[in-house]
Amino acid sequence: MKNVFWLKMKQKKIDFSIHIQSKVPEILFMDELRLRQILINLIGNAFKFTDHGKVSVSLRVREKQQVDNKEFVDLNLEVSDTGIGVSKEYQKVIFEAFKQQDEQDSRKYGGTGLGLAITRRLVEQMDGDISLESELGKGSTFRVSIPKVLTGIGETKPPGSGKEHTKILFTGGTVLIADDVD
Repeated sequence: MKNVFWLKMKQKKIDFSIHIQSKVPEILFMDELRLRQILINLIGNAFKFTDHGKVSVSLRVREKQQVDNKEFVDLNLEVSDTGIGVSKEYQKVIFEAFKQQDEQDSRKYGGTGLGLAITRRLVEQMDGDISLESELGKGSTFRVSIPKVLTGIGETKPPGSGKEHTKILFTGGTVLIADDVD
């Protein structure tokens, strides 16, 4: 994903950090394509609407469950920025298709107004929830919760009806991507 946002980060001189909690298992069986699209949409918006400051991503385990010798985790993903923020009124409709804060923002930042509606649908297809906390002029934090993700602990392959599942590998601890932009 580095290449997708690298140019915007460098042009705008925005700090970008990623934190993966050490409790996040190294192997997760989940829909990698949906997760990737969610991340691209949320991180892309964070960079689009942030002219200076920072964008950060964090992944944490909210809860672990053991079921039939299999471990499942509930994941929390947050994408935060120090961008333009979202008004209280607009927060009520931000996940609807073709909704943008105002015409001036639409002209300045571009886009179709579909990204967050698509993101909400992808999160819902993973049985998750998405929410927004924001203050105008101070930035935004999008929170995604994804429940009951099968881990690689105690399992060599996920149960199912022969469907292919993707292993998502994480290295535990903190990851910080930094660039000294002159």
